[in-house]
Amino acid sequence: MLHRALAVGIVVATLAAAFLSGCTSQNLAQVLPDPGDGSSSAQGLTYYQNIAPILGAKCVTCHSTGGIGPFTLTSYADARANAQGIVQVMQNRTMPPLPPTQLGCQALDDERNMSDDDRSTLAYWAMGAKAEGDAAHPAPIVPPVDVLGPATVNIDSGLDYTSTYPGTDDYRCFVIDPKLAGTFPLIAADTTSTNGSIVHHVIIYAALPQALAAVAQLDAADAGPGYECFGGPGFTGAIPVSASAVGSKARPFPEGSGIPLPAGTQFVVQVHYNFTNGRGANRLALQLWQATAPLTQVPHGLTMANTTFDIPAGAPDVEATAIGQFMTTPPGGAGFAKPGKIWQVFPHMHQLGRSIYVELERTDGSKACLMNIDGNWNFHWQGSYQFAQPVTVQAGDQVKVTCTWDNTADNQPMVNGVQQPPHDVRFGESSSDEMCLTGLTLTN
Repeated sequence: MLHRALAVGIVVATLAAAFLSGCTSQNLAQVLPDPGDGSSSAQGLTYYQNIAPILGAKCVTCHSTGGIGPFTLTSYADARANAQGIVQVMQNRTMPPLPPTQLGCQALDDERNMSDDDRSTLAYWAMGAKAEGDAAHPAPIVPPVDVLGPATVNIDSGLDYTSTYPGTDDYRCFVIDPKLAGTFPLIAADTTSTNGSIVHHVIIYAALPQALAAVAQLDAADAGPGYECFGGPGFTGAIPVSASAVGSKARPFPEGSGIPLPAGTQFVVQVHYNFTNGRGANRLALQLWQATAPLTQVPHGLTMANTTFDIPAGAPDVEATAIGQFMTTPPGGAGFAKPGKIWQVFPHMHQLGRSIYVELERTDGSKACLMNIDGNWNFHWQGSYQFAQPVTVQAGDQVKVTCTWDNTADNQPMVNGVQQPPHDVRFGESSSDEMCLTGLTLTN
């Protein structure tokens, strides 16, 4: 559901704009607490003892050689050279790229979360003396916890792809056959790339045996490796099993849950390539993890969508809502699901999106915020978000999604370097159309 961006520059390409001056210790203190001794200079902060551990845990996944970040942050020289930009993105919270503003909402279990203490440490060091510290005795860098361990299956796609698409963004689907001889209890899936600097996000779909003829037809109709897929994967019955954005790692389904995939199942991997930082060939490999104990449940979902909205050209503030309901015996289709425990949310709009708010409305009249992306929606940084603790819902509860768009001249996409004029926009598959939808993943 992440569609072709019409030559829109990725957000990291605009990071240079954040290097402009204008952030002082005084206005920074209004946003972030002082991490040191109570003075705005935060004396005593050094790169090797205070800064490198934060960058190593939160930033270098993207900002390293071969990563999608436009520069590296793997050394003292890197951090010092980019100090002004560090101050700005810590202050305005554009990095790490985690758009939800969850104050008053459900806490997220996401490795891109950064505490105010860490933000303060980075910002005040970058504004101060930028001391190097003791390189011989650096503080340890603790990488994110690997909860999955080695993959059960690792399959090279055998496909080397070099895009010829003239814009900055290309969406391509690749068919990978793991040759499953029996039922595979899938609990997680991921990919690796030989050229990660051009891979922005990946969505992995399972294609069950009954869908393989349609998949083969799509693949054969395109002369290149894989096939173009600017919308979804292009075939009926696709089962989304994993969505990984830049900077995120594969996550397993909740304990005891997974998808039992039958023998013969293949995978269609949709890759969003972005060429802001260059081009080149890329080759995928697919990793699959299977349950080590019998599955006790299969996750189920709820999708809410509004397809009847109108966004007039020039309108600065247009809202639409969608409702989902939990029922003991749902009638089927979008908008209805069995109750259970919500553990993941996937909000989705296109390029005119500004805000999206997802709220649980219980039968007793109480309400709870599930997701709040308030004013900083970004088409390129959307993804699935997992809650730190699942949210239990009962039959009769509802979820309301509110989408807000900005269709003014200043908020239009760029096509071949030219900002487009506003036009009336409605629901549609193209990225020049719009969407208002949210998917929830639940367990029993």
